[in-house]
Amino acid sequence: MKPIQPPDRHTELANTGERFLPNITRSSTGLEHYHRYLVAAAATAGARVLDVACGEGYGSFLLAQSAASVTGIDLDATTIAEARRKYGAAARLEFACADCTVLPIADASVDWVVSFETIEHVEDQHGFLREVKRVLAPGGRLLVSSPDRTPYNLRHSDNHFHEKELEEAEFRALLAEYFAHVEIGRQQALYASLISRGAGSPMTFIERHESDGRFHFSADLEALSYSIAIASDVAAAAPGLQSSALLDTVFDGKAHRFHEDSAVYEIRDPGMVALLERQRAAEAEAAAAAERAREARLAADAAAAERDSDLAADRDVEGERAGDGPGGDRGVTDGSGSNGVGTT
Repeated sequence: MKPIQPPDRHTELANTGERFLPNITRSSTGLEHYHRYLVAAAATAGARVLDVACGEGYGSFLLAQSAASVTGIDLDATTIAEARRKYGAAARLEFACADCTVLPIADASVDWVVSFETIEHVEDQHGFLREVKRVLAPGGRLLVSSPDRTPYNLRHSDNHFHEKELEEAEFRALLAEYFAHVEIGRQQALYASLISRGAGSPMTFIERHESDGRFHFSADLEALSYSIAIASDVAAAAPGLQSSALLDTVFDGKAHRFHEDSAVYEIRDPGMVALLERQRAAEAEAAAAAERAREARLAADAAAAERDSDLAADRDVEGERAGDGPGGDRGVTDGSGSNGVGTT
């Protein structure tokens, strides 16, 4: 699998909380979304792919680097316009604005449907899956994720964009109504350290529990926030969903920056580095401009005070001159020393 280029983090879209955007730097959210799409990019290499609820398009861009073709679809016209603006020039990639229950795709025309964190946003979940079945070619697969209702809500505040959240068992049962084979894995972004003996070695998970504060050892992790499923009518020759870890540590020669208040790492990639550098340059220029404006005000105030002082001095001089001229208080005196005209 060749390396995948991350998307540019800059986006013109506002963060409403409904969609993940590449400029969101909270690492747990970023790691979750990027991890899903990178796993999907490996699984769908060389295939015709439909990315349903593609959002800003960053995931479709990742998929298109290995797939034969990718069509990204989202319900929101403004979001699709931004996807076209950012990624429209990418090879083998196109976007369309449509409802996931009425896909503008021909029957049996794609090998994979990828749809991450979509189904919980959809009221007509059966209508969505019927459309997925319609567009999949024989032997095609659906790669789909969903938050597991109980563990997800233990870690997240209420998401008012979700129409219907599912438990893992409900998610599996729903997919099984439409596909003969359903394989489910689980996902969780973790603050973690990895020690590996190499490929094929067993993994022991050491997890600190909130209930007692102790470290517990197990062969698996329970109550993870998300389920990820591969569903198909044809059994795979080998497991389709491989365990993986996304290690996002250094990009463009710059390492993660530790946030002391939240104990999470900021995702850094070339696009994010450039965005942060632009933001910091703009902040520095704004501060410099404010300082220049302050200095200009001080100089203007000093100049005004100096002008006022000069005007006051000029008025005093003019007053003195006016007193010595014709009609002034001091006229010519006579010999008696009295002012004005003497008496007869």
